[in-house]
Amino acid sequence: MNITAEELHIMSMFIYDLCGIKLDETKSYLLESRLSSVAEEAGCKDFSELYCKARYDGEQELRDKIVDAITTNETLFFRDTS
Repeated sequence: MNITAEELHIMSMFIYDLCGIKLDETKSYLLESRLSSVAEEAGCKDFSELYCKARYDGEQELRDKIVDAITTNETLFFRDTS
């Protein structure tokens, strides 16, 4: 599943709102690789649908899966004092 520039922007802002991790345009590969399976599991045909489902359908479990997928193997945010 490929992410468009618009979807990247929307998902990046959403992820920042969820967990405070800022992703720029150079992280499209990260979103695609980590969130494609989450989107497919949720029955979404693209990242826009994943965003809408997670943001507006009130599915906390889906939001948790997104955060878990994005933060996998990342520990810098625990050490970064800012």
